Amino acid sequence: DEVNFLPGLHISNTIALTNNCISLESENDHIHKMSSDILYHEISYAAFCGINYVMLPGPKQRKNTVQYAQAVLNILNAFPQIQIILHMPFMVTSTTGYRSSDPLFTWDIWNAIKTTTDYPPNLYVGLDLLKNSIPSYVTSRWFSEPVKLLSISTKVFIPNAKGYPVLSKAQQQLVTQFMKIASLTIIQDTSSKARASEKTVGGKSAHLVYIRHLHQTRPELTKLEKFATGYYDYLQAPLQPLSDNLDSASYEIFERDPVKYAQYEAAIQAAITDRRGEPELIIAVVGAGRGGIVNCAHKAIGKFIDGCVISNKSDREPNFRIIALEKNINAYLYLLEQQRTQWADNDVCDIEVIFGDMRSWKPQIKLNIIVSELLGSFGDNELSPECLDGVQNLLAQGGTMIPESYTSSLIPVMSHKIYSTAKRQNDLSVFHKPYVVMMQSVDLLATQIETAWKFEHPRDILVNDKMVKKNNDQGFYTSPETNKHNERRCKLSFKIPHKGVVHGFAGFFEAVLYKDIQISIRPDNMDFVSKDMVSWFPIIFLIERPLYLPEQSEIDISLWRKTDDKNVWYEWALESFLRVPQLNKVSSSGSESDN
Repeated sequence: DEVNFLPGLHISNTIALTNNCISLESENDHIHKMSSDILYHEISYAAFCGINYVMLPGPKQRKNTVQYAQAVLNILNAFPQIQIILHMPFMVTSTTGYRSSDPLFTWDIWNAIKTTTDYPPNLYVGLDLLKNSIPSYVTSRWFSEPVKLLSISTKVFIPNAKGYPVLSKAQQQLVTQFMKIASLTIIQDTSSKARASEKTVGGKSAHLVYIRHLHQTRPELTKLEKFATGYYDYLQAPLQPLSDNLDSASYEIFERDPVKYAQYEAAIQAAITDRRGEPELIIAVVGAGRGGIVNCAHKAIGKFIDGCVISNKSDREPNFRIIALEKNINAYLYLLEQQRTQWADNDVCDIEVIFGDMRSWKPQIKLNIIVSELLGSFGDNELSPECLDGVQNLLAQGGTMIPESYTSSLIPVMSHKIYSTAKRQNDLSVFHKPYVVMMQSVDLLATQIETAWKFEHPRDILVNDKMVKKNNDQGFYTSPETNKHNERRCKLSFKIPHKGVVHGFAGFFEAVLYKDIQISIRPDNMDFVSKDMVSWFPIIFLIERPLYLPEQSEIDISLWRKTDDKNVWYEWALESFLRVPQLNKVSSSGSESDN
């Protein structure tokens, strides 16, 4: 009959807390029903007042989690405008009330609830920061969940040298990390009674001031993070430049990547340096777009000429020529304007612009260096192998193709946000095709990334079931009659050291542009190979039914790149195994994708 808050302007900044006596998981039917009724009436009043967030204590025991989840689901369905936050500790400690030695015990409870309720969009988790150190795998599991709120008790703070309350270094890092995904932070135990035995320098708001300080002094975003703002965990269909003509805005985004172009320029310069002394060098940029790589080639030639020391006739500078080939009529018109205004009358080399498709282009000359920018997030997913098949027969004997090779790799991942986003589309075809996504709330479940397959250019040719490098009589590379040589398959095994849920697997690529000059989006080497490169986000292959994996389990990922000479597509399947005295298959899920 009494309430402690009323509707008003303050409501938008209010988080409602439910009654602590609620026990939805109680085995006593009377207590369970009474708890459900109390919760319903409290949520109903919160909705009447316009409250957006209601925080509900998580279950106090592992038993009857399904019963608890069912009661929560009834509330979520009855009040879809309310965001329910389940309040839970990061992990089990002596003060959390749970009896378990498993650091992922509370995550396991949360996972059971969200799975039973089928990933509702208005269910979140709020985590209690603990004094205890938290293992990194526990932190990464929670980071892949929909954490809306961090709850920090004043008891967790420690005084600094001046007596002001601060967090330990480890806790500072954890809070700063979760501020990326948790939009709310609350300070608990601030009452006079709770702080009666403490004298806090800075007054009763000192803890809040410190948390605000942490928020304001977060590390500056990296170039990649700045570029990715607004794209995190957002599913995007991969580009298909072979079948679709890109617009100018798409090209412009790609051109905002100085790292990629610096690597391409270095590769072209190294390639022409290795050919110094040749009378003529013809460089073809196939799929030239708006001319980004053409500019790289032009700069590379200029730097080569500037740094070239002519010592004798054999070291004379070659006559350079650049050909820009483009099939997108609109981009071709842009290139013509570039040719007229930017490249005309340059004293470095001639630049010729040609309209055409590289697969059917038949010039009367042979090319010394062929440069392409056809890579997708998985390396081959934008059909770079098929495109370059059509042009490698134009390569002069001993010619160079940039990139020389690219390798695809993958790892199983867990992400509540990405999976639930796909699931809410209510279209099973969503799970039958890969997506490009800048991953943030994602956990890499396995101990390491594994290589799927590799493409090399110029490639060997399959002739009568034998691999032939080139046609020695004519002195240049030949084109294949079918596309079967571009099919690939792999079956990779991954060890899963800690329990988790597989929602799919993430794919990456690394490419050798020329000799030791590379680019990569693999998380384990990208900072060493091409730090701050922003042109590609990872690719993700989802599965319709998530797989729960216990600790010390294994998962096999089978992936096929298939073709019928008209289309190219992927098919994939996942199998999970648990090591027990007798090996038993747990479950499997699969899908396929057309490109």
